[in-house]
Amino acid sequence: MPRYFFHVQDSRYHHDNEGTVLASPEAARLESMVAACEMVADAGMALWTGEVWTMQVVDDAGRLVCRLTFSGKIEVSARFPHRQRQGQVG
Repeated sequence: MPRYFFHVQDSRYHHDNEGTVLASPEAARLESMVAACEMVADAGMALWTGEVWTMQVVDDAGRLVCRLTFSGKIEVSARFPHRQRQGQVG
């Protein structure tokens, strides 16, 4: 079975040197979603900086299988909805 590598770019680059043996590219895409969900859960409030995170999955030949890109940003109106109604921001 092929090996897939899950490289992550957030504020730093995390190169996956070990990889994961999976049955197919479809299995690697599913695993990327699971891993991304775990990363988001582990990030907690650090996710909400608006910084873009990227996960690239490549096979053992270096071919791109998929790329996930995600970020989180709290909008002012979501943090202070009562102020927006009164015409105030922040």
